[in-house]
Amino acid sequence: MGRTTTPKYSVTVSDGRYAWTPMGWDGRRYGTPTDASLARYVADMNASFAPGGSNAHLGVTGLVAATVRHNVANGAPVARWSAFVPCTIPDCGLSASLGRPVTPHSHPRAVS
Repeated sequence: MGRTTTPKYSVTVSDGRYAWTPMGWDGRRYGTPTDASLARYVADMNASFAPGGSNAHLGVTGLVAATVRHNVANGAPVARWSAFVPCTIPDCGLSASLGRPVTPHSHPRAVS
């Protein structure tokens, strides 16, 4: 018989509609939770939502946020990922297109 172990870290993702139940962080596959390893996790998860993927039946187009935390109550965040990045362009055109000042704001992350 096997034994039950509690993962050291948990990852919570959001598709913009729902925040999903926290899952154990797969340290064997993704290593220590960092922003870069979390980005790899999100890329793999988003690929699974494609037609024919293992999660295609969920009807999700992609994740918009993910956080890895210590797996304890109110655990401190260890790594974060967002589909949006803060705008650093002084006049990116968003304010002009909306007809009002918009600061701070974000733009979708470039797909690599």
